[in-house]
Amino acid sequence: MHRSVYLTLLGLPWIFLTGCATLLSNQYQEVAIQTNAPDASVYVDNHYVGTGKTVIADVEKDREVKQIRIDRKGYKSEYTVHYQQKKSPLKILSWVTAGAVIAAPILVGGGPIGYTLYSIFIPLFDNGQRSYQYSEKVAINREASIASKQNDQKHIFLNSTSFEIEEENLIIESYKLKDYQQQQGPYLTELGKDKLRIRNTIFNDALNNVLFSYGFIDTTQTILKKKTNTLYISANVTGLKIQQISKSFTMLRAPSRFLVSEASIEWTISDVYQQPKYQQSINSSSGEFALRSNYSSDNNFTVITASIEDAVTTSFLKFLKTHDVQKLLRIDAEDVVAREMMSILSADQSVQSLVAAREATVTIMNGDGHGSGCIIGKYGEIVTNYHVIAGASELTVKLNNDKEYSAEVIRYNEYADLALIKIKETFETTYKLPVKKNYTLGEEIYAIGTPTSIELGQTLSKGIISSEREQEGQEWIQSDVSVNPGNSGGALVNKQGELVGIVNSKLMGVGIEGISFCIPARDIYELLKVKCVTGIQ
Repeated sequence: MHRSVYLTLLGLPWIFLTGCATLLSNQYQEVAIQTNAPDASVYVDNHYVGTGKTVIADVEKDREVKQIRIDRKGYKSEYTVHYQQKKSPLKILSWVTAGAVIAAPILVGGGPIGYTLYSIFIPLFDNGQRSYQYSEKVAINREASIASKQNDQKHIFLNSTSFEIEEENLIIESYKLKDYQQQQGPYLTELGKDKLRIRNTIFNDALNNVLFSYGFIDTTQTILKKKTNTLYISANVTGLKIQQISKSFTMLRAPSRFLVSEASIEWTISDVYQQPKYQQSINSSSGEFALRSNYSSDNNFTVITASIEDAVTTSFLKFLKTHDVQKLLRIDAEDVVAREMMSILSADQSVQSLVAAREATVTIMNGDGHGSGCIIGKYGEIVTNYHVIAGASELTVKLNNDKEYSAEVIRYNEYADLALIKIKETFETTYKLPVKKNYTLGEEIYAIGTPTSIELGQTLSKGIISSEREQEGQEWIQSDVSVNPGNSGGALVNKQGELVGIVNSKLMGVGIEGISFCIPARDIYELLKVKCVTGIQ
């Protein structure tokens, strides 16, 4: 046997002496996690490790990226990662021993064979799980505060989050850790091969949890939602970048990885009538989320989704803090517009039958939607719900005889959800507004309007007065009469066809039927500041 080969084989047991860092290091290492807040709770891989400004955690050396989460009341949860990146001091002993073993065959004339074998295998051997250490400290600096709803602020409900991301706006970047830390470019960039499809409910739930936790969702008025102290928010994600960062220890082991998501989101805030009040695009980044080497594709998708959710939530909180949104959140006395009293000339005759009531009820078309209305003035004044005419660029009124007229808005009250419009037509018979309560509990009543389709104009349905409700000084008539979308603004009348109320809303949902609400007709005088007069105008 060649002398160098012999010496090399003889020296193989020395390899085990060159694994000092792997063999002698502890399996766990203490890491100080600095939160700078005494009430901050720290979690490592979803395991609670303590609360305080500085929390000491025993972190296992298993070469996996550790997920750290900080929870604190009044702040969004923050995410970062920690990983083994420092060589253990014991690796010095490994290299000293390795040097002696490598030099032996050369000194005795063994040539390059022994040197080559040892130079390859010895460094690789001392790269076990314990041969690298964590940084002794990790600090959490990102803090997105969440201010609880104040009494003078409006409630917020989430409409939806949608994803409309074109292929070129869905980007996946791969970074080496060193390049990422030094803000260098990625070594690989991929564009999406298709539009992104993610279940919106994931992000809806996340944002609703924020709104609910901090009092923005009104849990006391879930049926009769308040009008001018309620806003709706929608989000449309138009761009998404997922950055994957890798730290590889050796060629024999899969790299440790984590990711960060960046999202471009268009936010829209609307009033209760779905009229947009403010829009803004906001870019935001998530925290750091760990990807484990033993994760399945489903697990990795869960991590990616959590990262995107964090980016969306961060953007949402930035949107809430903008000056324009904060201004819209304030409850302002100007929401209820005070008006001078307006006189309306009554028709020569008032409705006295169900047949006449159908003729005095109209269909109001607003773009692709429609509602109903009640003629109350001789010269074409019609009362309806504000939400029927909200946002209208033009309105068309269709009478019971199929004639159509353009209409103009005369006045409205957003708080009460009432509006007065007018067409250029004269009527001999109209509804007469009652000056006092003209209904009793259990009384038989009828709803007249245009449910669901314009083809169903002036449909008559029957029910009873089920109850009377009150919300912040405004009264409501509850009935079991059948109403549907399109009935809004239509008439609630008694057997004689006399106007009792204006149909306003219906409870909708699985298993819900026979609960609708109407505005008492006698309140129209005050809510719209009108009075009906007789005589020649």
